Amino acid sequence: MKMKLRRKAQMKTMETLLILAIFLFILGIVLIVFTKISSLSQRDKLADRIQMKSIEIAQTVAYMPELQCTTKNVGVDNCFDIYKVAALARLLEDEPEDIRDGYYYNIFEYSNITIQEIYPGNQQHVVYTKVKEDSTTMRVTNIPTTLYDPITEKNSFAVLVIESFR
Repeated sequence: MKMKLRRKAQMKTMETLLILAIFLFILGIVLIVFTKISSLSQRDKLADRIQMKSIEIAQTVAYMPELQCTTKNVGVDNCFDIYKVAALARLLEDEPEDIRDGYYYNIFEYSNITIQEIYPGNQQHVVYTKVKEDSTTMRVTNIPTTLYDPITEKNSFAVLVIESFR
């Protein structure tokens, strides 16, 4: 009789260990799935932050008095003065690096900002360029706009292209 009780006790112990092993296996799978979902969520949040920063830069550029068209000293939405764009581009090329990288870097950070004329011409105006060498992510934001030539008083269709690096 003692042998039977011992065998029953061993069987109960084995059942308990097997249930414990299955529980730990399932718990391990749940933890792996949770960490994968968490890392994907972090990547999505990073992509959202980059997109929001790109949009913020685009809005800042669109309302900069250095670039914006004016009619009777009133700013015009979604319009860039072609001569102001060229002047700012020349200024940023000629300025010492500490001024360019100080003031405008605080606004634009690591990004390329260009205005591409679509119609009737096809010129490209580089407004700002600062590329992050070890960048792993680049986000491009395109915003339709117009270029205004105050001398000829003609508008051109253009696209404001913001490339943000992170």
